[in-house]
Amino acid sequence: MELCDKRGLTIMKDAEFQSPRQEAMQLATNYLRAIVEVAPRDQKPDSVLEWKEKMLEQLANFEPSDVFTSDHERRNKPWDISSLPGTIHDA
Repeated sequence: MELCDKRGLTIMKDAEFQSPRQEAMQLATNYLRAIVEVAPRDQKPDSVLEWKEKMLEQLANFEPSDVFTSDHERRNKPWDISSLPGTIHDA
């Protein structure tokens, strides 16, 4: 919503964020997308570090337990995707 306001765009009222966490995840996604699309092309190198910091600020609103099940937490490797079902390691 804030980005639309800055650009002078209007959107439907029901398209607003339903919670601060939803907004934080969308902002984190926006910054990550900017990084992965722009950095490999060597465009806007001065902005990439700023985008990274902003993305990390938004991700700080979440804990690993928000994403992973207790089974993964018990393994003490909540960010290790190789332990997730359906990965290449299950073959």
